[in-house]
Amino acid sequence: MTGEPGSRRVKKHILFVDDEPLILEGLRNRLRRQRGKWEMTFVGSGREALKVLESTPVDVVVSDMRMPEMDGATLLRNVKEKYPGVARIMLSGHAELEGAVRAVLVAHQFLTKPCDVGVLENVIERVCSLQALLGDESVRGIVGGIGKLPPLPRVYAQLRAALTNDDTCVADVARILKQDTAICTKLLQVVNSAFFRLARTITRVEDAVSYLGFNSIKHIALAAEVFQYTTAKRTPIPLEVLHSHSILVGSLCMRFFTDKRQMEDAFLVGLLHDVGKLLLVAELPD
Repeated sequence: MTGEPGSRRVKKHILFVDDEPLILEGLRNRLRRQRGKWEMTFVGSGREALKVLESTPVDVVVSDMRMPEMDGATLLRNVKEKYPGVARIMLSGHAELEGAVRAVLVAHQFLTKPCDVGVLENVIERVCSLQALLGDESVRGIVGGIGKLPPLPRVYAQLRAALTNDDTCVADVARILKQDTAICTKLLQVVNSAFFRLARTITRVEDAVSYLGFNSIKHIALAAEVFQYTTAKRTPIPLEVLHSHSILVGSLCMRFFTDKRQMEDAFLVGLLHDVGKLLLVAELPD
């Protein structure tokens, strides 16, 4: 398909879509400094944008949400279906809640208007850098066409809500965790692993919560529930193996730091470093 990004082109082609001429002109002027590395096209409607995509390779589409005839969500849905390798960025105002919900399903990035041009430049740069990493067109198409990630895990969602309350205590967190035996088992396995070098074995969920801290507990619950998710009937890599490996990497990452907040962040990074394999299991089980 013509609209798919091309790996041989030096300049990235960015397509901007907005029905307000003054906004397009403002973008054209403020992004003039990017002409050395971006080829930019500015159009006033979704139909014009689709015509451009039919005849010209495009890397990124930046669309306004509220437009007549074809709004931004409809445009990006078309782009997703016909040109899944094209990155999709949505610009929307605060009051457009219904449209925002629709846009979340089809946009890779969602920015609130008015958007600082520097922020927009940085987002486009990051998207283009990611496309450079995804050099294989088939891989890029699969990633771009993914409709949804695993649903927000139930226990993790309850933990996140509870931890917004300053009055939440260890007993409250333990009560939520005990809804899921698999999470409690994994939690005790982690806290009693060799990486924490405890003088005694911890057998109570409450003690594990006290030792690891609320944020680490939340991360462990997220990983445990996410790794239970798959729509594939068979998996080339057992999910338990992936999960245990991620816990191991997260525990190792923690040991590079002494600051508690840095340790928690490092643990989360290690925990989720292989999360892309879950998408492969769900989307390409063969």
